[in-house]
Amino acid sequence: MNNPPGHRLPFCHRFRRHLLARPRLLIVTALGCLLFFLLPPHWHRAARGLIAWDSGVALYLVLVISMMARSGMEQMQRRAELQDEGQNVMLALTVIAALASLAAIAAELVTAKGLTGHMEWQHISLAAITVLLSWTFMQTIFALHYAHEYYGDEGGAPARGLDFPGTAIPLYWDFIYFSFVIGTASQTADVNITAPGLRKIVTLHCVAAFFFNTTILALTVNIGA
Repeated sequence: MNNPPGHRLPFCHRFRRHLLARPRLLIVTALGCLLFFLLPPHWHRAARGLIAWDSGVALYLVLVISMMARSGMEQMQRRAELQDEGQNVMLALTVIAALASLAAIAAELVTAKGLTGHMEWQHISLAAITVLLSWTFMQTIFALHYAHEYYGDEGGAPARGLDFPGTAIPLYWDFIYFSFVIGTASQTADVNITAPGLRKIVTLHCVAAFFFNTTILALTVNIGA
């Protein structure tokens, strides 16, 4: 049921509705939180947090890849309409979560430096896996956002905003390509941005990717020091 004009739901109700529109994200968030409390309490809190985060992110990526493989233009348009409300808020929250994982990675590496042998490498391996998953997660979230912005409704027609050369109907994999190029090189490759709103999102993406990649480089240097 639609709300009366001018009526605004409380934040908790709106946030719950945003999550319910994204069942995969809701499922993996719940499983990650549950796993954190099920892990042995004597383990370092950072290690428990990273294992829970990695498990949730890995499951999310599997679910999203499966969804992408089965989606055509109609499914993408329907999903864009369903998740239109609050997508900027959810994008910001997931990016913040991915960047926050860097703090847990740093804590894990500090713990590793005080250990030797296989215990040290267990902590370093956990940190490395988290880096890979968090980076992939962030690029995937941006790819989904670009896709939903592209196929979002604007006056009864798709909003577009991106021009993929030689591609009349871009699918999720085209947006994955666009997002991952930005994440690795802070460039848009051969894709042209034609909407001012998307330029703002791409700018945020470039800054987040630069911060993430620079922090990882600094942590890597610290490990070798």
